[in-house]
Amino acid sequence: VSVEDDISSRRDILRGDARVRWGKKGRRTWIGLSLEDEKRDYTTDNVFDAFHFDRHDRRRYTSLTFHADLRKGWFLAAQAERDTNRSTFSTPTGLSSDPSDTTDYTENLVQLGLGYLFEPRQPRRN
Repeated sequence: VSVEDDISSRRDILRGDARVRWGKKGRRTWIGLSLEDEKRDYTTDNVFDAFHFDRHDRRRYTSLTFHADLRKGWFLAAQAERDTNRSTFSTPTGLSSDPSDTTDYTENLVQLGLGYLFEPRQPRRN
């Protein structure tokens, strides 16, 4: 079993973003949704490269974002993300462990923040 340095692949990616905003300037609120779907086919022809030969991945990434202006430059921000990858191999690898145990993953991340926007100072007029 070997692992090649060349991990070339062909990828088809579909991506979309949407954002809805409301509120007056200085008190804006918005929600955003981002989606990405990727199909990846590895192109190595080395049959001894168990982690890349005849491997097909399906990766999906989704995020939901919320932003709300509070008072006097303060804002609240929150984001949730999910990133998954599932690999399939068309032929058995002959290994005692399945390579997809290494290549499959699911990651979830949630962030919450409170921030302050520093406005640039306006030059004085004489």
